[in-house]
Amino acid sequence: MSALTRKLLKTILGVMLLSVIPIGVFASSPLYQGKEFAKETKKLSKKLKEEKWQVYDSNQPLDVAIKNYYLKLEKGNLQSLTVEAVGNDEHVALQKAQHRANAQYAAQQETYVSRDVNITVSNEVVDEFKSSSEFDQTVQTKVDQKIRSLRPEVTLIRKTSNANVEVKMLFLISK
Repeated sequence: MSALTRKLLKTILGVMLLSVIPIGVFASSPLYQGKEFAKETKKLSKKLKEEKWQVYDSNQPLDVAIKNYYLKLEKGNLQSLTVEAVGNDEHVALQKAQHRANAQYAAQQETYVSRDVNITVSNEVVDEFKSSSEFDQTVQTKVDQKIRSLRPEVTLIRKTSNANVEVKMLFLISK
């Protein structure tokens, strides 16, 4: 294993511990092809299993879910969004994770949507937006539409030592 691959793997595993992370850059690397890809996803799956993570609400084994997630990430024009949350029960933890994903995604999309609305307004001769509040409302509406389509590709769950439930949601987002 090359030094770059080791560094990449350490980075991925380290970053997975953060609460909200974009990791699409790593999976699109040429290192994630063929046998090397299978080896890296197997190591990641093994680490997640050791940490007692399980796939939530799916019949897929953990290693298959992780492999499929990164295959989709590699093949498509996608980026990754990973969020974690802890709650005193499954429902609370799942809700917290979804809210965090929505907030992270909304912040990211607001920049893109705002730019697109600015371009549209500057290219049109009509006096469509009379105030900044109308502009803000248009941006908010478009961001809300995008958030509604945000669904996790993989949801992992585990019990913590203090009887809480920890959830990790992996999303694939169009660039």
